Parts: sequence; C-alpha cells; structure tokens
Amino acid sequence: MLCPPNSPRIPAKAKARTPKAQKLATGLNRGITVSRIVDPFYRPPEKLRKVLQEGVRNNILKQGPRLSKTERIRISEKIAEDAVEALLAPFTGRYVNANKLRLNQPGYDYLIDDNLRIQVKGSSYVETVQFSHKTGDVASLACLGYDVIIIVDIGVTLESNFGRLAKHEIPVKDTVDFYIIPINVVISHLPHAMENKAGRYVTWWKRPLNPNTKEYQKQFFEFPNYSNNFGVLDNLIASV
Repeated sequence: MLCPPNSPRIPAKAKARTPKAQKLATGLNRGITVSRIVDPFYRPPEKLRKVLQEGVRNNILKQGPRLSKTERIRISEKIAEDAVEALLAPFTGRYVNANKLRLNQPGYDYLIDDNLRIQVKGSSYVETVQFSHKTGDVASLACLGYDVIIIVDIGVTLESNFGRLAKHEIPVKDTVDFYIIPINVVISHLPHAMENKAGRYVTWWKRPLNPNTKEYQKQFFEFPNYSNNFGVLDNLIASV
C-alpha cells in the first residue's frame, strides 16, 4: 500500500523497535531457528489471476482493453493479504489485520503479539518484483513504520511468453513467492533506488538488462536472497 504524501513522523516508540530487525539483516543463512512458518503454496484465485493475466497480455501486445492501475492494485492487495494470512496460519490468534483497526493509515498491515509490525505489498509485474515508498526524509515517513515487509510476488504466476518478453523465458509457477525483508535493509537501499514523482522503487528485474542503464545499476540485487526466507520472519516473531 502506498504511503500518502505529508505523512506524519513515526512515533519514537516505533523507531525504537527497529534494532531487532537489524539483528537479522546480516544473518540470512546463519543463526536461523527451525521455522514454524512453512510455504503455504498459495495459489491466487483463478478468477483474479485471469484478470491480471489478461491485463499483462493486453499491455505487452498493446491490444484490447487495459487494466487500470487502480484495479490492478486492488486485486494485487487482495491476493497479497490472503496469501500472507495463509503464511501466518501457525500464528492464528496472535495476529490482527491492522487495516481493520487503522483504516487507510500508512505503516503496517498486520500486528503480531501487539508488537511486531508487518507491512504487506503485492507485486503483479511479470518482468520485476518491486515495491515503492514515497520520497522524503526516510526517518520521518510514517509508511516506514514497520519492522518487516512481505512482498507477495503474484507476477510469478502470470505468463509472459508472448510479444517482446517471449525471448526471455521468464519462469512461471502456480504459487506466489514471499520476499521477507527487515525494515533496516529497506532503509539502507532506498537512497540508491530508482526514483520518480511517485517515490522510490525497490526493484529486482527477472530478465537481463543492459549493465549501463540506471534500471540495472539501481536495482536491489539482494532481493532474491529474501525469497521464501521464512526464518527471517520466524526469528522476528520469536524476538517479540
């Protein structure tokens, strides 16, 4: 979910929580406890997936009706929310959907044990997995008021073997991927991310790029390291 402009400052209490995420940033493959979280192998509802698929095809082939950005975001958020609730099933009763309590508020979407703040974003692009944040003083953006972000890659379930993308043979699977990234990792990369009027985009490209382009140089090369790395989330939950 995008952070609205003129966001208020993150409360001091919220800022104080981020060190626990920092403990995990350099330990992706060490010190990880046995995970209680397992891949739920979440498949997007076929009706919604087909809407996204048609939108991708029409956009790439420049034909037929285009799926509006608003509708694509709505569908992506719905799928992402359902996928994350499937992922958090082992912790049923310990988490709440914060959006039902904080309607249209920036920051986190789920709250575990009234402490761990999780933001969720759905990415339905076939060429990239990405998410965005508004620009400005990073420390003051309320949309960064979370401990960990989960990017649900819906695009991996969409075909792209047509038009200009056919030659790249971008892998496709039936289930979504989860990218689980601590807040301090996000903050450290934001100054280096691509930027436009809407904000900064943390992106990883699934197809080859020209190394001399900004798109290549400013992508988040560590993005794949966080794919389905459920131990990161497990350790954060254990620390609350």
